[in-house]
Amino acid sequence: MMNRIRIYHATLATLAVLAYLTGELGIIHARLGYGVAVVIAFRLLWALSGERQVRLMRFYRSMV
Repeated sequence: MMNRIRIYHATLATLAVLAYLTGELGIIHARLGYGVAVVIAFRLLWALSGERQVRLMRFYRSMV
């Protein structure tokens, strides 16, 4: 479980840094930005429907 979370964080960090570094390169920067958005959307879906350890309810008990 923790390895998948680490992979998520590493992917998000890598895409964000690369997007920052390619700020002047137009299409590459845009594609990396879309990649960041996809990774974040995936994490939100994972938090809503994933395993108990990665769900949002773990942090927001009042929502149960």
